Formats: sequence, C-alpha cells, structure tokens
Amino acid sequence: MGKGLNGCMKRVYIYAYTEVNLGDDLFIHQLIRRYPGTQFIMIANQQYKSMMRPYKNVLIHDKYSILAKVLQKLGIYGLWERKVIAACDYAVYIGGSVFMEYERWKEQYLWYQNLFDNSKLFFIGCNWGPYKNESFYLKMKSVLGKMKDVCFRDRKSYNLFSDLSNVRYAPDILFGTKFPDIEKHNQIFISVIDCSSKEEGGITLKEYECNYLENLKKIILFYSSKGFEIKLVSFCEKENDSLAICHIKDLLDCEEKTKISELVYDGNNLNYILAEMKASKLIIGSRFHAVILGMVANIPVIPFVYSDKTINVLEDMDYQGMYIDIRQSDNIDMKNLEDSLNAWKTPDLLSDWIEESNRHFHVLDTVLKTNRRD
Repeated sequence: MGKGLNGCMKRVYIYAYTEVNLGDDLFIHQLIRRYPGTQFIMIANQQYKSMMRPYKNVLIHDKYSILAKVLQKLGIYGLWERKVIAACDYAVYIGGSVFMEYERWKEQYLWYQNLFDNSKLFFIGCNWGPYKNESFYLKMKSVLGKMKDVCFRDRKSYNLFSDLSNVRYAPDILFGTKFPDIEKHNQIFISVIDCSSKEEGGITLKEYECNYLENLKKIILFYSSKGFEIKLVSFCEKENDSLAICHIKDLLDCEEKTKISELVYDGNNLNYILAEMKASKLIIGSRFHAVILGMVANIPVIPFVYSDKTINVLEDMDYQGMYIDIRQSDNIDMKNLEDSLNAWKTPDLLSDWIEESNRHFHVLDTVLKTNRRD
C-alpha cells in the first residue's frame, strides 16, 4: 500500500461540487472506488457522510458542523480548512465546468493559485469556459501550466492549452459508468433544468424558459398519447430541477398529469436513477450527464443543449443525431424528432470512448498505483 506524509496510506484531498448533483457525485464515486487503498478527504455537508458510508477510505468533514460554525465566528475557518488540505499528500479537483469566467475573475485566479502545492494538484474531468476576457485565459494558463496534471474532457478545451506538456484530453469520465442489465419499460426519461436560475459563466437562460417548457410539454403529450409513461427527473435539487418539474406540470391538465411520475436524485438513490434510465426507451437530456449516460446505456438520446460544452462533446463524437439548442428558441418539430429517433444508432466511437475515459486517471495512477482497483 502506498505511503503518505505520515508513513501510512496516502491522503488525497478532493475538490468537487458537493451540492448533491448526480453527475458530480458519480465523479466522486468513481474516484474513490478506483483507489480503495487511498485515504480521501473532503469538506462537504453532512449528507455526504451518508452518501459515502459504503466506502472505508473516505473521511468527510462537515462544513456546517458546530465546530465549523465556531471557527467561522472566530474568523479562523479558512485557516482550519487550509490545515486540513495541507495535511494531504495530493489534491484532486474533479469536476466539469470548473473554469468558467465570472465578473470577479481576478479573485478566481488568485483562488486557483492558492488551492494546493501546484506540483501535487490534479485537475480531471474538466472543460474550459465559457470565457470572454483574454486576460483571464492567459492568467489561468499560467496557473494550469504549474499543475501536476490537467485532463480536459473535450478537444476544444484541450486545444486551447495543448502547448502545455501537462495538459491532456480524454472523453468524459462518466463514459466509464457501469449500468445494470434491466428489462425495458414503456417509458421516457426526461432530465430537466430550471432555465430561470440556470447560469453558465454569467450567461442566463431565463429568456428561453417559456419556449423550453413548451417544447417539453409537446414531447410529453406526444409520447403519453402513444401509451408511454413519462419520467420527469431532477438531477440536482440545489439548482431547482424540481421547480422546473413543477413548472412543466403546471402546463398540463389533471388527466395528463396522471401519466407522469417524478424522480428526484437525493444522494442515496443513485443506483435507482441509473436503473430507471437504463429501463427507458428514450432519453430527453437537458442535463449534460443525462446525455452522456444515455449514450453509455445505449439508449436513443435527444440532447437539449444549454451550453457549448455539450455541443463540443457531440462534435468530438461526430454525433449525427438531432439536438435542440435551448438558446435558439426553436419550436420542436415532432416529425423531425421521430425521424431522428428512427434513424438513431449507437455512435461509432462509443466503445472507444468508454475505454478511453479511463485516461483521466492515468497520471494519478502513477502516484496511487499501488492503491488502485482495476
């Protein structure tokens, strides 16, 4: 077993989006499972203690505990947090849209500079942007060049930094997700987002909300009239996915609502959500990872795109199917959708992408290799 700073198992701090988001939580699960001989440390809310209980190699510090509140009141919480992180041998920042430019980007830049000993810091699973300011790009490039490893999940991001020797590319980590073998049901799986609050790097979707909801209503009525059960799915409560479900249901009459059921990811029902996805005959994916997971499960997918990050991945895959760009305010044509689904086939590169998604971990493997589970 690999030795860490204290002569025991290596300790790795995890930076991640810990707001009970299905995609980000799957990232964390894959990382922890891959290295059972490594001690992982996280600062997150109390719910993650329950979510990570099956693992013996993760320690969760509750960021809302009584101790944390006392430290906040004394003004030394940040000092305690830095001490927790500094006691680790390495740090891994695992996440998707972690390099979006915000108005106060200079503070972002300073924060990234001081995350951890740069020579022992890994960024995996990420994409770049959106961004507007060339200075932000250049400043962040100087930071990323000092990291131990940076692995982007799309080629457009990679190409912006390809002259850095520590920057790599691999398909999204969740292409490596394992699905159970489930019998198909006559159901449609629809992952939703709340356009009224959704924001990517300062870009809001509020003006597109009505059209987005009307398009989903049209899909729901079309397929429910054909006898399909409709599953409306929230991947993240914190980001108001359930509110979007309420808005959709408000557009339906009482009889139409009887053909709908809701699935809400709560941190502890991950396997159930994946099973329901696998059992579906069609996936409407507003969430980025609903699109990825649907493809891995080999189910026809219609992406509802709210960000270029999805388009970039679809282009990397040479995806030939239909997608709806929420930002274009187009009304969906159900005949085109049906034609697209009838012509749908498994992307030619999918099997390669499933295998190559493991490359996100290749450099991390070199320092945790004795702790790895294949």
